[in-house]
Amino acid sequence: MDNPISSDSLLIIDDHSIFRAGLRLTLSEGIQPSPTIKEAGTIAEALDVLRGGFEPDLILTDLLMPGISGFDGIKMLKQACSKSKVILMTALADRQIEHESMLRQADGFINKTALPSELTNMVRNLIQTGQPADGHEKQVHSFKPMRLTSRQIEVLNLLAHGDSNKVVARKLNLSENTIRVHVSAILEQLDCDSRYEAVERARSEGLLRK
Repeated sequence: MDNPISSDSLLIIDDHSIFRAGLRLTLSEGIQPSPTIKEAGTIAEALDVLRGGFEPDLILTDLLMPGISGFDGIKMLKQACSKSKVILMTALADRQIEHESMLRQADGFINKTALPSELTNMVRNLIQTGQPADGHEKQVHSFKPMRLTSRQIEVLNLLAHGDSNKVVARKLNLSENTIRVHVSAILEQLDCDSRYEAVERARSEGLLRK
């Protein structure tokens, strides 16, 4: 069993209350004495908490949430509380998201499928050493530039509404085969394996209409 660690305060940001409750329980049991833990459902709510005087040692924020995304929120959270370390959480299995989180100056990155002990280890190392559990330093990674055409962005926006290839083709007055070609190009350009993943990636990068 991991040795308990000591910390003063944590802030959990996620739009799913059940997930927040589970994460709170995991950290409360893994950190002794139990820290003060506050929650927020969005980045905007979290900023209100920070502006109210709460100064957490560590902030755990989801990537995909209503309003401001986790990527955009990292800088805002650090500006609101410079002492806080920030861990970005996501359920998407995408190495580029991990790279992007480091580029945006996150102090750690963890997938939501990780074991509770893996999260506890990351929290422990960030608090004690300022580094994630694997000890690697933050680096700026190069990315394949996203050069989506205006037509591909149109297709993405319709996919984001749940439209099928047939529906997208009808709305854009194109053939279904042409839409399939556009979707394949989008997946390749965004380095994604599915439409859902491509939509979420595009949304996090601000490529979709509000």
